[in-house]
Amino acid sequence: MEEHAELQPEAAPKRRVVRAADEPVHRLLGWQRLAGNQAVVAMLGKSEPTVPVQRLMVRMPNPYGEGMHNMVGDAEVDEIEESLIAKGADGAGGKHAWDGSWAFPPTPTTEASVFYGHGNRAKLGGITPIDFATDVSDDQRQLKKDTAFKFVACGGGRAQAADGDAYGQEVADYLRASRTIVPGEDWSGALKATEGLVYYTNTYKTVVPEIPPAIDKLLIARTATAESNVRKRVTALVRDQLAAVTKAQRARDFAEFRDAVATWYESDAALAGRAANVRKIVIPVAGLSNTWLGAKLNDAMDTMFGGDVGWLSLQEAFLQTLSSGNCLLDVYLLFAGIEADMKVAAKAIWAEFRDELQRRAAVPARDTGPAGRIGTHDPLTAASPDERFAKWQDFGDVLWTQWKANRQGSNPT
Repeated sequence: MEEHAELQPEAAPKRRVVRAADEPVHRLLGWQRLAGNQAVVAMLGKSEPTVPVQRLMVRMPNPYGEGMHNMVGDAEVDEIEESLIAKGADGAGGKHAWDGSWAFPPTPTTEASVFYGHGNRAKLGGITPIDFATDVSDDQRQLKKDTAFKFVACGGGRAQAADGDAYGQEVADYLRASRTIVPGEDWSGALKATEGLVYYTNTYKTVVPEIPPAIDKLLIARTATAESNVRKRVTALVRDQLAAVTKAQRARDFAEFRDAVATWYESDAALAGRAANVRKIVIPVAGLSNTWLGAKLNDAMDTMFGGDVGWLSLQEAFLQTLSSGNCLLDVYLLFAGIEADMKVAAKAIWAEFRDELQRRAAVPARDTGPAGRIGTHDPLTAASPDERFAKWQDFGDVLWTQWKANRQGSNPT
């Protein structure tokens, strides 16, 4: 799925030194040196030792949306990860989270370092190109001259293509301007990414210019229904807790809860507009009867948590300070089972979205040979928008096909 994150001001890089104007960028560095080493070994009549697969897999954060939308995104990235591993992408470099202590594999690079997750033209995993390049060029990451990057993440749909460079292009530009800790090892490798929307699944892989509107509506409808079902379950929990105490205590406890939620909303700019309506929820002075629990509680809970209040905000509301004797004090402890069921539902929603996209976009299955491949487009070659946003693109100093042809101990992915 393409994610539309709000643009944030770019932070200054930790370390970024621009090359001198007369300093050349050598397109073939890295693999040329490897080829030279192999030639020397061949002259001596010896065989080059086998180099283990060094694939580094880095899963990017998923800061997009909350609740069911976020969980569906996680389910999609889970499948990207499964697919990469199934194709032999796991190697000596290991699988890591973005904020882990990973480092790039040693030279010579045998496999691309893969960064996968959700993104758009502005950010990957909520991270701007300059912040990405600053982090990966930090000394602890051990960036090499011939490190090859592959982004299995959306780089922007056609609707976003009017202005600015693609994410992969900006990352490559910043990497070229960075210095490594080892003299002569400044990056000049291969980098493959997309401007279109990447779907890298267990059954197919494709890059599309945009999501068909009907598929987008399907996703919105399914996630909205799932969120509604969650609110119904939480309302049922609240009803059960209130039903277990007297009518007078019900009124006191629910009134305290209502006011705590309203106060918290007032402190959150995104929810402040809802606070006034929450405070207007009428609680009968005589107490909350069983009839009120059956007829009015649903409306009260919708006022507090309906519409744009996602699962994370709903949980936060139940963590607000309440009196020790309030019957709603420990409702949040029952949320673990709800969240587990939400993740199961999210996986099913993602699978439906994935399969419907394949059908409507007529995407061939992975096992159909050349027809099931994406292909790579050189950004220096003129092309229509449909072609640009339906293929991988080269943004590095070394063309991807050139790098693959000259690498050692290669893996076919």
